[in-house]
Amino acid sequence: MNTTTNQIQDQPVDMRRQDMPAAPTELIDYCRQLDEWVKAQTGEMATQSEPQAPKMGETIRHLGKTGSLEEMGLVEFNLLALATNLRQVCDLFRQHFPNNPLALEMAPALADRPENDPIHDWFTIAAPGKGKPGETRTVVQALTAAIQQWAYERETEEHTLLELLHWAAAPFRRWTVHRYREELASMITNERGHCPICNREPDLAELSSSEHGRRYLHCLPCDLRWHFKRIGCPHCGNMNFDRLGYLLVGNDQAYKIYHCEECKSYLKTIDRRDDNAPLHSPSLLLENAKTCFLDLLAVEHGFQPTPD
Repeated sequence: MNTTTNQIQDQPVDMRRQDMPAAPTELIDYCRQLDEWVKAQTGEMATQSEPQAPKMGETIRHLGKTGSLEEMGLVEFNLLALATNLRQVCDLFRQHFPNNPLALEMAPALADRPENDPIHDWFTIAAPGKGKPGETRTVVQALTAAIQQWAYERETEEHTLLELLHWAAAPFRRWTVHRYREELASMITNERGHCPICNREPDLAELSSSEHGRRYLHCLPCDLRWHFKRIGCPHCGNMNFDRLGYLLVGNDQAYKIYHCEECKSYLKTIDRRDDNAPLHSPSLLLENAKTCFLDLLAVEHGFQPTPD
């Protein structure tokens, strides 16, 4: 976005690339192992699953602003495998953050103590037919509700646990991306602010170097990127230029923090048009972790990754 628009550009934050704080080692190690785990699980699914997908081309291409392939029933979950994945991801989190309150809360379940196993309880609640009469929920939506209730009762922070659930579901979703890659590539998504696979908020944005700064949104667990209009908030749809802006870190053009004054959200953005500013890592998950200083800056300025 250039200065010829009406969008407000905030004053650059007084910080240079060499002054940027390094991400915690345990966070980088965790993300590296998580990245490797998801890729391995997805690869294993590819050897065991039927590659032929139902003919859903037109339906997917015209999905529009709302809905997702998961809500259409096109993400095929195996509940036993999903439960195993969630245990493995939670255990990976516990290994790297052993003193985290959530890790301590989950320790009994990860130590094979069935009398204190919330994961078993969540999946029992989320099993088919356990919802309210006439209610249609995806597996992940049902698990989300069970986890939120569990966290509320124990006054435990739920956000991290729900992120772990999304990573546990990631291999199934990535396999779906592979199966429907042609249909997804032809989707009209410039008005769509949420992931077409899982309907999550985007984790990152990218300005393309080869397409004159075309903006793409990224869902990290699904490993999917989709085109989104250059101006506008993907979280709330705000198009008022006077209520949109971005922060720069010093004179570093490689990273921007786009924010919206309407919903007080922000979106960390990688500007690939600057060839002199290489990324920290070839993996977007690691890139997201290594640039956590941007998230800290955004929060310091009063913004949140998702709307309140």
